[in-house]
Amino acid sequence: MNEADAERIVYDRLLGPNSLSAQVRDNTFVDEAEVNELHRAITALTEFYRDRPNVPKSIALAFVDIAARFENHFYSESQQERLQDIGLGLGCLAEELFSDG
Repeated sequence: MNEADAERIVYDRLLGPNSLSAQVRDNTFVDEAEVNELHRAITALTEFYRDRPNVPKSIALAFVDIAARFENHFYSESQQERLQDIGLGLGCLAEELFSDG
């Protein structure tokens, strides 16, 4: 995966009109394949940006308030737990992406 593809995937999966958070908001099932694709893209970006002083603003914006985007109290308890796990996992990946080392 190249840098441009990874950036597009992160932006689309976190902020686009068919984003994972839009799926949560619309009470549709969050696609696990899309979650996995997003994880791979974030991991790739972490490698691309490892030695750079800054991450593009569009990528940083995609992670603002990430955990809150995976909350929906209309889901069953098990589905809410799954969504919380997704949000927490993305938060951990974001910490790695934005860390200085």
